[in-house]
Amino acid sequence: MKQLSRNVAPFLFLTLFFLALTVDGTAQETQRNKFYVGVFGGFVIPDDLEVELNREIIFNNYYGDLDLSNSGMLGAKLAWIPPWAGGFLATELEYHHIFNQSYSDNLVSLIGDVVREKGDVKLDNILLNALARYPKGRFHPFIGLGAGISFFKISGRESPPRAWGIFTPQGGSYDDSDTAFAWQFLAGINIDLTKKISGDLSYRYLSAYPNDIGEDTKSLDYHSHIISIGINYHF
Repeated sequence: MKQLSRNVAPFLFLTLFFLALTVDGTAQETQRNKFYVGVFGGFVIPDDLEVELNREIIFNNYYGDLDLSNSGMLGAKLAWIPPWAGGFLATELEYHHIFNQSYSDNLVSLIGDVVREKGDVKLDNILLNALARYPKGRFHPFIGLGAGISFFKISGRESPPRAWGIFTPQGGSYDDSDTAFAWQFLAGINIDLTKKISGDLSYRYLSAYPNDIGEDTKSLDYHSHIISIGINYHF
């Protein structure tokens, strides 16, 4: 499934490319509009969720990775192209929602116990991006960085592991959330479709670091690869 999602990117790029070739030729002029709004959506391909648990009864930490499923995302942004930068810089304030990513895996402790985990993760992210872009012509490649906050939510059930003496932890359900620092790397291409409308094809590498999830969790490391396509309106 993850491989299938990665193969979608070339198809989306070719679609946007040929669409740009068919629109009115006046769009070849450099965009003079300083403000624009946009909406976008795409595929999210997460890495394993890295989990570090704190189990004081063994005077050490537990570690484990949860294999998250692929999901979708939807977002919106408000952007500004500063006139003093000659069109080579853009700033974007974006919000996007990552839909449920499920997991069903084993979390292995340092002393040999195996706890079976099953649940879902979802995120709401607000980030401020700074993009370096090429302003001339119809095609505008860009690269950038963003930083902000992630509203991270995880819910699921931990089933009792096989018995292992007095150190065996208990199972149960959980429903926790945290507001965490998040950052992302972006790269892609913006294509002028008309004087007022442009399209985006982009790749994002997103990271978030929740560290206040339940009593036993010391930290989580979330990383994902996002392939998205969007449409913008320039004022």
